Amino acid sequence: MNFEDLQKSWQDQPINTSTDQLRSSLQSKWEKYQRKVLTRMVLSSILLVVTLAGLGWVYLSFYQQFSWPFKVSIAAMYMIILITIYLYWRSYAFRKENMEDSSTGFLSYQLEKLNLQRKIITTYNKLYLILLWFALVMYIWEVTSAHPPVFRWTVLLITTAYIAGVGLWYGLKKQKKRLLEIDEIITDLKEIRQQLTD
Repeated sequence: MNFEDLQKSWQDQPINTSTDQLRSSLQSKWEKYQRKVLTRMVLSSILLVVTLAGLGWVYLSFYQQFSWPFKVSIAAMYMIILITIYLYWRSYAFRKENMEDSSTGFLSYQLEKLNLQRKIITTYNKLYLILLWFALVMYIWEVTSAHPPVFRWTVLLITTAYIAGVGLWYGLKKQKKRLLEIDEIITDLKEIRQQLTD
């Protein structure tokens, strides 16, 4: 077989477009997901900053009336909220979002961010609720110290039930849906990365 026949035979082979099709399909899914995540983060950050402002007002208005548990609880809530805002924005993939320019480095970067989002959903959000509950219990215990025990325990029970309810609702309704979405994109990105390295 001469060179021209070999060249013609090579050029006549079908081009494997499965990676390109997967990339194109993933591009639109990824862009939609990124828009959703960004919107969720902006709204959450705005609400958390408003909460920080409210906590600051409460502290400045009443810090002279209450002792250290009040101050520690407000400081703890501040720290929890600031860490939450930081983690949310740290988990967002800002770097180039064009799947056409896919490289293993780009895909690894996206996978790292998705895994961090997954960790926030599965681990940090539970830890957040537990720490928030502790801070609120300390706050309520101090603020209601002059009230009858029945009132104090009723407020604590209502707060506990509310936080437990939010945790259960989030775990049953939101968490599964978001994890499925993240896992689907992780699988697609890993498949493209594998095809690029083969």
